Amino acid sequence: MRYTPPDNEFYLRNRQRFVEQMEEDSLAVFFATVQVLRSADAFHHYKQSSNFLYLTGIEQEGCILLLYPPDEKGKTETLYIPQPDPGKETWTGKMLNKEEAEELSGISNIKWVSDFENAFIRQQENKSTLYADYNSLGFQYPTSANLEFINKVQHTLPGLQLKKANTIVHELRKVKSSEEIELMQKAIDITGEALLGLWGETKPGMWEYELEAVLAYHFLRHGSRRYAYEPIIASGIHSATLHYIDNDSKLEDGDVLLTDVGAEYGNYAADITRTVPVNGKFTARQRDVYQAVLDVQKQIIAAIKPGVMMSDLNERTKDLIGDHLISLELIGEKEETAKYYMHSIGHFLGIDTHDVGTQKTPLEPGNVLTVEPGIYIQEEKLGIRIEDNVLVTEAGNKVLSKRIPREIEDIESLVG
Repeated sequence: MRYTPPDNEFYLRNRQRFVEQMEEDSLAVFFATVQVLRSADAFHHYKQSSNFLYLTGIEQEGCILLLYPPDEKGKTETLYIPQPDPGKETWTGKMLNKEEAEELSGISNIKWVSDFENAFIRQQENKSTLYADYNSLGFQYPTSANLEFINKVQHTLPGLQLKKANTIVHELRKVKSSEEIELMQKAIDITGEALLGLWGETKPGMWEYELEAVLAYHFLRHGSRRYAYEPIIASGIHSATLHYIDNDSKLEDGDVLLTDVGAEYGNYAADITRTVPVNGKFTARQRDVYQAVLDVQKQIIAAIKPGVMMSDLNERTKDLIGDHLISLELIGEKEETAKYYMHSIGHFLGIDTHDVGTQKTPLEPGNVLTVEPGIYIQEEKLGIRIEDNVLVTEAGNKVLSKRIPREIEDIESLVG
């Protein structure tokens, strides 16, 4: 284990809260993510399903979680895991045994995955509803183990009514526990350390991928084994491209460098953006645009409190940026704002970088969100975005990334 996971009481609590919302004559099934093939016989680094992880703490593939209202013995859960195979372990490492799976998840009723299908058939006989973990991204995405099982149930057990388990899980996941906030804070702090290291190396003539190497070094050194998402290290005109990830251009004197990066720690994400001058000194124009974005961000963060919706923050951001764009002589009226600011103010953050929660979700204590206004001027090869991670509290909010410098004078003193 590369980090200290939450106590299994955390996962037990999550499962109990889920079961409490199930219908009496129902089952719920969750499958671990299947390892994704990269090419030939090589696989991508394994990443567990967010919902499965939230309910079990198990990071091994091939596992299945079955939840149900209390049976005659008072049990509400069974975890199915692959039986350890010494031959496979020789090649890919140790597999979980039942004792280890119980220690991680807090589930005492653990069986081998080979027993699952027969057990499921028996248990569903007196059930009318199955909660399944639907993948709702779209038709273009690969079929998951969850969806394959759903298709099988629909063809062989048509009398079993299907409901979306993720509707319940996502409601639970929106409000972060103290354990989750601790992991996110660690991911954010690692990201901050990496940015400081990256800025110290930044100078004209370097290549963006060289700075990505610095970023990766600091992530690994501080305990983050992977990015929360592909890093954006964008200089010059690329700073005005929202999701530029090629990171293969040379840094030029007089340009800005936009870095949108996040470490993952304990399966939880950070998501931080800073924009700095390549040569250590903003031009007057860059300074004006930067200060405009920073002023908007500060006003939006000040407005974050329970009851506010992301859509409200979005509208307020567009209005504020519109005023600045007029002052910067980029537009003549606010209706033109989308020419230079074309995304939302942020998103929820958690196990996933773009975590559960919608624009119409009223904020409540325990939500964590990003606040990331920007101005993108392609014709000036200038993009400025500043992004911080904010926890909603009873009293308002707390900026979890406040230790990462963002004031102009602080940034200029750190670059190079």
